[in-house]
Amino acid sequence: IAYISASLIYKKTITMIFEVFIKLLLAHIIGDFFLQSDDFCKRKLKNGVKSPELYLHSLIIFTLSWIALFSWNAWGIAIIAGASHLIIDTIKCLIKKDNLYSFAADQLLHCLVIFAIAFVCSTKWISYITLHESFFVNQIIVITIAFLFCAKPANILTKYILKLYNINNPSDNNSSTKLHSGALIGTLERWLIIVFVLLGHFEAIGFLLAAKSLIRFKDSETLKTEYVLLGTLISVTIAVACSLITKVSIV
Repeated sequence: IAYISASLIYKKTITMIFEVFIKLLLAHIIGDFFLQSDDFCKRKLKNGVKSPELYLHSLIIFTLSWIALFSWNAWGIAIIAGASHLIIDTIKCLIKKDNLYSFAADQLLHCLVIFAIAFVCSTKWISYITLHESFFVNQIIVITIAFLFCAKPANILTKYILKLYNINNPSDNNSSTKLHSGALIGTLERWLIIVFVLLGHFEAIGFLLAAKSLIRFKDSETLKTEYVLLGTLISVTIAVACSLITKVSIV
């Protein structure tokens, strides 16, 4: 009986940690990527601690975290989420680096802090908030996170990886031919991959890549061809990895 009770308590604790983590992660992704424009980020990076955007962004994270936890008593946890976000963003602004490594370190720190909050919350403060522990709701949240991540965050990550290897968009040199549709195509491509993986139709990914291979450029546009090819491979890799993590999480 003691073993069964301990197992049930352990399982419930893990479930609570997972639920708080995905809710705070959802709030983070929405606030950090979809409620923050590129100009907003540039002003934060340029002005540092003097930037009002830095504090406004932390307030947004606080509000979204509070809403995500869906409990009036969760305001204390939301404050910690917003304050920790402010500290990490302040450090990034002081370093004034805008590359793949700073982006990855920034997001990794945010995720680690969110996990720490979820762990402490689920083991110490659980009596102060209301958790629903609905498996179906948690599945919806995880899938939503996957689709959101494979939109703007994945586009930014792909851009940073290409930039790391000095692979620039050839159309950037000609404003009249900029490929504004590239981000949208990449997003739709990754969303389709998520659907294919969740449904177990991995062969459809090959069909998608074969369809995209029909794109042709002039023989003189080697740089553009390489850019699209490498961007596609990076994009697909991100999408497949994200899809597999999602599939494991909702099982």
